Amino acid sequence: MSQFKRAPVMGGMLKNDILAPIRIAEIVTSKPFLPAEILASLLDYLAVPDLIRFARVSKRMREMVYDDTRWVQRLKLMDCWDEREARRRAETSLGDASTVLPAHEAKRTGLGVQGTPDVKSIKAIGSAAEPARKRGISHGGYSGDGFDAVALSATGSGEVPVSRLLDPAARLTVFSRVKSVRGGSRREYGKVHGALSSFFMDAAGSKSHTDAIVFRTYRDPDQQAQMLSNMRRFAKSDISQGWQSRAAKLGDLEDAFETAVAKEFEHGLIDGDIDGKMRKYAHVLVTLNGGGKGLQMFITRSHLVSEKGSLGNPLGCLNTGSFSMEQSYRFFQNTSTEFNENVAIMDRIFPASVDTVIPLLQRVGQEVILEYLNVLFDEAHQTSLEVYLKAVSTTYSQSLEFARSLRPGNDPEDAFPSAVDDIILMAFEPHIDLYLKEEIEFFKRISETEVGNWEKQLSEQDASMQSMYMSNVNRQADKRDFLTSFKKVVMMPVNVLPALPMSSPFGSKPATAKALVNGETLETQPVTSQNPTRSSSPSPFNSTALSNTPGVTTPLAEPPTTELAAKTAIMNSRLEGIRSLFSIEVALHLVHAAKASIERAATFIKIEGHFGEDARKQCELIFILLLQILGSRHVKAGFDQAVDHLSNYNPRNTESSSGQTRSVTPLVTFLELVNVGDLIQQMLDVFYEQELIATGLTDRSDFLSPAVKEKKRFEQMLDERVAAGLNKGIEVLMAEVEFVCATTQKPEDFNPGAAGGASPEIMDVGPSETAKRIVEVLSSHTKMLVGSTDKTMLDVFNQEVGLRLFTALCKHLKRQRISVDGSIKLISDMSHYSSYISSLKNASLTQYFAALRELAQIYLVAPTDAKELATIVADGDRFHGIFRAEEVYEFAERRADWYLVKAKVERAILLSSANHNISAELFTDLEELSRIVDISYCVGTTGIQKPFLCASRCTDFQGFELVTAWETGPLLADSCGYIAIDHASPSPRIILAFRGTSSLANTIVDLSTIPQEYVPYTGDEEDESESGGLAGIIQNPRKILSRAVNPEEAKCEECTVHAGFMTSWRQTRPHVLPHLEDLISKYPDYQLTLVGHSLGGAVAALAGLDFQARGWKPQITTFGEPRIGNKHLMQYIDKAFHLEEADKWSDVYRRVTHVDDPVPLLPLGEWGYEMHAGEIYISKPDLSPDLSDVHHCEGDADPKCIAGLRAEAEAYLEDVKLGLGAEGLSDWLKKSEDWLSVPARFRIWQLFFAHRDYFWRLGLCLPKADGWEEQEP
Repeated sequence: MSQFKRAPVMGGMLKNDILAPIRIAEIVTSKPFLPAEILASLLDYLAVPDLIRFARVSKRMREMVYDDTRWVQRLKLMDCWDEREARRRAETSLGDASTVLPAHEAKRTGLGVQGTPDVKSIKAIGSAAEPARKRGISHGGYSGDGFDAVALSATGSGEVPVSRLLDPAARLTVFSRVKSVRGGSRREYGKVHGALSSFFMDAAGSKSHTDAIVFRTYRDPDQQAQMLSNMRRFAKSDISQGWQSRAAKLGDLEDAFETAVAKEFEHGLIDGDIDGKMRKYAHVLVTLNGGGKGLQMFITRSHLVSEKGSLGNPLGCLNTGSFSMEQSYRFFQNTSTEFNENVAIMDRIFPASVDTVIPLLQRVGQEVILEYLNVLFDEAHQTSLEVYLKAVSTTYSQSLEFARSLRPGNDPEDAFPSAVDDIILMAFEPHIDLYLKEEIEFFKRISETEVGNWEKQLSEQDASMQSMYMSNVNRQADKRDFLTSFKKVVMMPVNVLPALPMSSPFGSKPATAKALVNGETLETQPVTSQNPTRSSSPSPFNSTALSNTPGVTTPLAEPPTTELAAKTAIMNSRLEGIRSLFSIEVALHLVHAAKASIERAATFIKIEGHFGEDARKQCELIFILLLQILGSRHVKAGFDQAVDHLSNYNPRNTESSSGQTRSVTPLVTFLELVNVGDLIQQMLDVFYEQELIATGLTDRSDFLSPAVKEKKRFEQMLDERVAAGLNKGIEVLMAEVEFVCATTQKPEDFNPGAAGGASPEIMDVGPSETAKRIVEVLSSHTKMLVGSTDKTMLDVFNQEVGLRLFTALCKHLKRQRISVDGSIKLISDMSHYSSYISSLKNASLTQYFAALRELAQIYLVAPTDAKELATIVADGDRFHGIFRAEEVYEFAERRADWYLVKAKVERAILLSSANHNISAELFTDLEELSRIVDISYCVGTTGIQKPFLCASRCTDFQGFELVTAWETGPLLADSCGYIAIDHASPSPRIILAFRGTSSLANTIVDLSTIPQEYVPYTGDEEDESESGGLAGIIQNPRKILSRAVNPEEAKCEECTVHAGFMTSWRQTRPHVLPHLEDLISKYPDYQLTLVGHSLGGAVAALAGLDFQARGWKPQITTFGEPRIGNKHLMQYIDKAFHLEEADKWSDVYRRVTHVDDPVPLLPLGEWGYEMHAGEIYISKPDLSPDLSDVHHCEGDADPKCIAGLRAEAEAYLEDVKLGLGAEGLSDWLKKSEDWLSVPARFRIWQLFFAHRDYFWRLGLCLPKADGWEEQEP
């Protein structure tokens, strides 16, 4: 852009200018001129010769024409300017800073005042490299401007002087000599203009291509093509008036030349002259414009495109009505062969710089592969959906193989694979969405059809069976006795069937499941059954095994002739048919169908982008559908029918045939069904691992994956159905046991001589026939699961059988009369049962039957030794806590001589427990304190108001005065309670009540806190603040001990305390100590009474230690107090409150516990926690206890008290802590019906409810909340 500046117009009259007044008066006007910006714009439309003329007009015009940006722009239009090269050259030419600064200063100064440019400012930054002669330009002549050979005629028709022509060969390579030089762009453009402008203007002015100088100057086609290419490039810099017509003339000239060369190339193509004409003229076309016309001619004339029908017929893949992958494979093979041959020819014809393979690939993809696949897929979709799915997935896999077989030729290898992938995606993209949708629908349809056919077969078989059995029944004859007949059918004996051999396919392990999933042939061993009428494989037709080989069938018996016999046969047939309620063959077919669908859909996962992700999700969806259809429609429905059959069947056994194993039909057949379900689950596990995990379709650790969640739901469903079925089956099994006990146990077995005869002189010390038969029935069923299921399921089954057997035997024993002589037989029976239970290797069951053996001893005691009998009855430790004294007493009542020894036994029991009974006064005191601590549960809920008002039992204590109430928070380390004064009592009291936790389930979980060191302290607030709180006390125990009442007695060596309890008390102290100090000072004769329930009892214990150290002598009563520390701390408490004295019961510290309450046993002893002495035990489970139900306990862990339940409670609570957690505990306990047959004292949920039942139902803050019936826990 010009740097001329217009001279500023000065106001007023100019001095020394005689014409100034005239100009002002407009008598003389100035010569007009255009602004520099407009002149610069006009120059853009001038031809180069005109620019040179314009530059010779004046210095100002020369500056505008020589502006470097103008010529850089033209070089850029011809793609001859490299900005990086120009920058590099400019930096090199600048030299040191001393030569650069004057140039910049000159440029900054600009033009003179009158508009005359300063000669120094004309110099460009890069002009230092120009010769000095080029900078001295005058109007008298033009020299060295780079355009010496340019004719000044604008017409372009004049002849160019021969002396000024460059070498023709040099003109061809003129662009290779152009440099990017700042300040020298005019000179560089002059090189191109001098070499090509004459040819360009001649071409623009010639009337025909034969008149063009270029064809007369150059005779070789390569040179002609090169010059035409140079001229086309030069024409891009022509921006002067008329450039469109000149460009069109040059284009016509190029087209004529290209047409002539293409004809020669075509002749070579027809003649097959690859290395001759085709190669020669292909290079000419490449030189001219890249060779596109020759390349397209070659591709169009190639056999691959022109004869594409010979590569393969898409309809030939569907001739047989199914998809033939051989035909499509042959198509891709032929296409690959032709493609590679054409690539080899093009490599010989075209230069290596020309991209020839990708254009060929694009034409083949669009005109060959896409057309072939469209026809194939449309026809396949009309044929059938399965054919369509196979065609799409198979051809896609074949296309990938086809892509790998193509060779890139001379093209860059890094671009070729992506181009091939784009072509394959282009061919399949219109079909992927439809394919994935149809794949899901196809799998869903065939799966539902498979399951529906199975259900239909079962329904038809059941109808056919009923029709056959009822065909010969004379309905008229039996109609009058229908109800009687039906009752007899229900009470008919159970068929005695053998156990399923473990060589059955349903006892298979995962190896078998893996073989089934992979479609391998199983060589099943023939199953030898004790019942020849049963086949070795469950089937609705009872005739096929897994290998589909015909099974052994037994001709059906003659149809029954009576309705009673017919209904009996129908019921037995349905029970036998339980094993066929769902089929492993159906599951196998569904798994194979899912495998085929997933493998087809998985081929598209390799596609990048959303198609690949959609294909992966589709594979997961197929697996989810497999689980849903197989689970809900087939397996779940089968189990539900089986459980329904078991629920509606009430078996009663009779004598079994000789030589047969006694068994219960429903449980046998259900266990066979369980084995089938187990194998189906194993098949699905193998399928999941092989098809989804191993292939990376899903991640087992991704718990949010739909496939993972659906698999867990299926497994949960299967476990729930198996558990429900086993529960019903075990009920049937126990009914069998009870029936055997009721019908085969003779009165004289346990009471010889009961029938009127004399007792035998020789006693049979072996087990009774009843015990043998019961053990035989149970063992035949428990052994059925050995080897066919995992240990966890086996343990659960055995434990349920053992517990229910224990309950049945207890009931059976209470129906017997046992004499001293008959006790030998009873002991033998109990030992026989115990031996069977021991064979199950379940430790938890062993204690129950060991207790039964011990229980049998009460019948062996002679009637003259009533004291020994009373000792056995009252010794709870003897029965491992299984039986309480009340229950042992009930069993003792079944002695044949009970009425002779009853008075003596009861007298001995009373004498043995008299010293432990509490007084009526203490009973009344404890009952009152339970109501007082119950009021503390109003703190934090409805509240307590002065003088002493609340929603609970405050009206019971009219003489109480509320001092304060506090609440530090809801956490375990927080505390709630109140302080009140009892003025009305005969013995006035200052009462400090501590509330327990609001959530019992959270209490059980939170009681696992790690203990910390316990250091006694006085409770002085100043001491605690000086020592830095709890941390300071732990770090500086000596500082606190020095302030204790008796430092020697306050030491507690190796003592640890529950961290949560200790923190709770420390946070409570600031709320209670100021008030207590004032009250004790004001009422020195009032008894300081501490009472707490649950966790409040633990805080009360620690507070009591604090107050005892201060010399306040508190009286402490706790209800359900947990363990607060180790044995050293317990010994310290016993010593502090004189609880170790065995000759008297303490009235200073009363630790009240309740039967079945687990909290006093927590935290667990394995963590180092123990109980202290002073226990008062409530032995009655229900509300409300009597005076006889409450007694003192000896020592820290009296086995007759809460410590007797330690082993069982800890085992239950450990299972709860590890398996359920606090949240699911309550729901699990309420929903668990399998434990209902266990005695009440062992029901874990009642253990938790017992924690509230201390004289009243505590912890609800409700008025008169005194019973189970009035309020729900």
